[in-house]
Amino acid sequence: MKRRKTLWCARLIFVCVFLLCATFASAADYDALNKAADELFDNQDYAAAAQKYEQAVQKGSGWAMARLGYLYENGIGVAADVNKAFSLYEKGAAAGDIAAIYNLGACYFFGVSAAKDEARGLALIKKSAEAGDDGALCTLGDLYQSGTGVPADKTLALKYYRKAARAGSEDAMKAIAAKYAEGDGVQKDKQEALRWYGYAADLGDEEAAAAVKKLK
Repeated sequence: MKRRKTLWCARLIFVCVFLLCATFASAADYDALNKAADELFDNQDYAAAAQKYEQAVQKGSGWAMARLGYLYENGIGVAADVNKAFSLYEKGAAAGDIAAIYNLGACYFFGVSAAKDEARGLALIKKSAEAGDDGALCTLGDLYQSGTGVPADKTLALKYYRKAARAGSEDAMKAIAAKYAEGDGVQKDKQEALRWYGYAADLGDEEAAAAVKKLK
């Protein structure tokens, strides 16, 4: 009986180790594909990027599901297909990817390829924001700034914009700059506006660069 129990434990350990190794191997495979796809996307070779993302999707990458969904939603490098985009976002969200969770939330909130459900959409957007997604944080800033689906709160909007900016969102940096330039919910401050537009311009944002020239 003792020997049989020992053999069972050994087999269980072997299976666990095997599955763990397989998981790491799969992740390594799609990490390389995602890196290649991201580089192609940054170089504006969107069709080739879509192909690489598709390969990574087949290997279970949540990030690739979010990125490929974005391409299908906007018809970039592929024929526009919002239903396919929505399906990819669902799969990516199920895989735990925060960008996919945000995109799925946006689909529900704005009624893109899904019955409009602001409460469900907002919950998903907030979940992604809490995990640090810059797009989700910036969108929350927009919603509170405009009072869309939530009570208007410009102080809270600025809070989300700042979090999004720290996460690298150029749109959030420009939103903060615009608030200071116009004195919208904050004291009007040209230098602070220039500072925030400058941050976005340094990241290559042409709209921000033009705003800097206009303000100076």
